[in-house]
Amino acid sequence: MSEISVNTQIDVDEKLRISSSEKASLNEVEAVPAVPAHLPTIHSATELALNVGLQEFLECKESGLELTPEANKRILRKIDLYILSLMFITSILQFLDKTALNYANLFGIRNDLDLTGSQLNWLASIFYFGYMSGQFPASYLYARFSTGKIIGVCTVLWGITVLAFSFTRNFAAAAVLRYFLGIFEAPITPGLTLAVGYWWTRSEAPLRMNVIYSALGWAGVIGSLMSAGISGDTDSGPIKRWQLVFVVLGSITTAWGFVIYFFLADSPVEAQFLSREDRLLATRRVAQNQVGIKNGQFKLYQVKHALIDIKMWLTIVTIFAAGIPNGVISNFSTELINNLGFSTTNTALLDCVGNLFQVVGLIVGGYVASYIPNTRSLVCTAGNIACLIGAACLAYLPANKTWLRLVAFWWNNVQSVSFSLALNMISVNMSGYTKKQIASALTFIAYCVGNIVGPQFVIQTQTPTFPTATKAMMVGFVVKLVCQAALGFYMLRVNTARDNEMKQHDELDKESERQRAETAGMLDQTEFENKAMRYVL
Repeated sequence: MSEISVNTQIDVDEKLRISSSEKASLNEVEAVPAVPAHLPTIHSATELALNVGLQEFLECKESGLELTPEANKRILRKIDLYILSLMFITSILQFLDKTALNYANLFGIRNDLDLTGSQLNWLASIFYFGYMSGQFPASYLYARFSTGKIIGVCTVLWGITVLAFSFTRNFAAAAVLRYFLGIFEAPITPGLTLAVGYWWTRSEAPLRMNVIYSALGWAGVIGSLMSAGISGDTDSGPIKRWQLVFVVLGSITTAWGFVIYFFLADSPVEAQFLSREDRLLATRRVAQNQVGIKNGQFKLYQVKHALIDIKMWLTIVTIFAAGIPNGVISNFSTELINNLGFSTTNTALLDCVGNLFQVVGLIVGGYVASYIPNTRSLVCTAGNIACLIGAACLAYLPANKTWLRLVAFWWNNVQSVSFSLALNMISVNMSGYTKKQIASALTFIAYCVGNIVGPQFVIQTQTPTFPTATKAMMVGFVVKLVCQAALGFYMLRVNTARDNEMKQHDELDKESERQRAETAGMLDQTEFENKAMRYVL
């Protein structure tokens, strides 16, 4: 593309240009003489090509298109119907396939694979070694290829892997397949987490993120009902019950991968279900997030910005701590409930109730965080306290208090509320695509480590109360509570300092400040460069 000049009349009557030199960071660009020096400027076609949505953002302003409340509702409804549905179903299949081992454990997989000692624990954990291995390759791919294409291919590959698991006959083969299952699933949740910021505004994102993540609970409900149905059968046929779990799930997942490949768009820019005008307005909508959409260039200085960002490190510790109880619950919920004295069928049905706790918690938490401004940290705190109380009851209630212990276990499923909102912080409170990639990869590596560690606290000789596992869950919830409270306090301090600085210098009114933040975000500046950006709390 040749060098072009962009002369657009935008809301505050500025001409914009972008420096084409990567050697100078975007906060050091030179302003056109007629434009105030604090406003970013554009003149390079290279930047228009690298920053996804930038050209549509400028075109929308130039054309005078207005995002009316009616247009906003129409576009949001279409995005929810099309994109949210695809993401939600993909997440259900991912969580079902990942935790299929939990249900197979009810139907004799230990005996058929001759698993001894902690081998089942390691089958649960080794998935996360593969998941961890795939994080940085996934980040590399997302910067260069369409989100839908990557997720579609990975979905087909993980479906085939799940199918293959039904043919395993020993621990070694099962371990290899679990490792590759982790690699193929590695891009899914990080990709969907980042994509939430491509499609929805900051106020809309918490509810949509929690709806997507509620797939974990719905997957649990489906898995529990499936297990309850299978439990009435016998292993007299050629396919045993635990094998049937993998055959059914693997077949459905493989077919779904082709749907995702062809129909999940990368961003509003490529959304064929929207008209040309609505694609421009959809891009303008997410520019309000002040963090941009996507940039195809790796920027080394943004790696440094990520590594010195206290928000990232607090999020990493939070997700690691969340991984410990998650590693216990997601892989051993049926075993923990079964050891309370319930039959196989009742265990599956009672596990279903715990998953409904999770779904309700996520939807309610997401609704509150979306419709009551700056309540995300408070919602996280409430969820963490509820889980801490539940884990404490599990750890210290007598073994004969069966139903009290069961209800306490159900409450631990609410931990997904603060986990989901913590992931959403990456897409809405971090800017600069390279920086977000680094933060996402390191965060999900921490998630893997927590989920590798968690199952190791489930010691078979400690049935039925599993005191080591329940106390480890308590510790995880305490660490998560402290880190998320510290993160909220830090972001509040930064927002207050930036507001005070703006008042002191009297540089811009609020509307001009918002315009500046949106443009800087679309230029792929980090929040350290984009001083006009404010965090959502």
